[in-house]
Amino acid sequence: MIRYKCQNCGTPMESSESLAGETETCPACEFQNTVPVGPSNVSEHPGRVAKYGLALAACVGIYLAYAVIGALLGWRHGGGILPIMLLLATLGATWHGITRTGHATRHVKNLTRSLTYVVLLSYLVIVVYPMFWLLYTSVKSDRAIFLEPFALPRLDDLHWENFIGAWTRAHFDLHFFNSVVITVATVALTLLLASMAAYALARFVFKGAKPLLFYFLAGLMIPGQLAIVPLFFQMKAFGLLDSRFGLLVVYVAGNMPFSIFVLAGFFKSLPSSLHEAALIAGAGEFRAFWSIMLPLARPAMITVGIFTFLGTWSEFFTAFILLSGEGSARVGTLPLALANLTIASQYRVSWGMAFAGLVLLMVPVLLVYILLQRRITKGITIGAIKG
Repeated sequence: MIRYKCQNCGTPMESSESLAGETETCPACEFQNTVPVGPSNVSEHPGRVAKYGLALAACVGIYLAYAVIGALLGWRHGGGILPIMLLLATLGATWHGITRTGHATRHVKNLTRSLTYVVLLSYLVIVVYPMFWLLYTSVKSDRAIFLEPFALPRLDDLHWENFIGAWTRAHFDLHFFNSVVITVATVALTLLLASMAAYALARFVFKGAKPLLFYFLAGLMIPGQLAIVPLFFQMKAFGLLDSRFGLLVVYVAGNMPFSIFVLAGFFKSLPSSLHEAALIAGAGEFRAFWSIMLPLARPAMITVGIFTFLGTWSEFFTAFILLSGEGSARVGTLPLALANLTIASQYRVSWGMAFAGLVLLMVPVLLVYILLQRRITKGITIGAIKG
């Protein structure tokens, strides 16, 4: 018997091998199909790939679970050689079983899809597990951290006082306030200044527009560490060391190149008819920008705001250089407080409080990213596709 599908409606059909090459009418749509010559194009073992793929996924899942549980319980030898041998054996058996069907091309695609899910699941574990490890390590004692670094803490030995110590001893309340003020001001000023500059460079034609745009974009190619020495002496000459305003100026200037790059591409994608209609209606250039064009750039503005927040909230190097004087204790940010927390009581590191401080520093970033993650790629791709 030759099994095949109707070329019009896909209905499964069967014909004897003696009718190969002749026409046969589909009972469902009455389409005239030519009976194929050679092997069937419908697998005689439709469930084989699913079974082997399921076995492969189960084997990889068991190995990942074995490795993760072993790390949590503090097993010294990890997953061992046995799960690896089992994984290799399952891979070989899966490939052998698929190629025996005679339809390797279609089934290899199914296998590739299954392996893709396994790889993505493995990557998810790799990314999420360090954060999970950080969370439960923050409530462990220093002794437990050193003796059993990957083991889960006992429920009767949770040290919540690590968070209290991090908040009080390292003055996280004051540094948290400084970080909030500096970050919010940086995001607001960056959006305001970058949107006006990007709009002028994208919508207006004047001499020197392109060189000026390239001048701004050149900031993306210069590492901040390379300019930190002249920047330090310049801020010292202006009297802006050990001050929130001085750090704010540096942060805004550092975020301008990327912000102008994103917003200029987005403003170029907006139709010029909207701008012309606003001018015909009697609006000035600033009114057309503020009431018409800027609201349309909301996706790109949100994207720039998210990236600016993520980069400013956890920035350490520039703040460490510019806020290192005697008066920097009351103007420092959270990363500086966390660095100071690791050295206490005659240079003895309290790792429990250090991990608790990391959690306090990480939580706002995670909340912002989780709530606004869909806006990140949307704002970039809209300008990239239409521009």
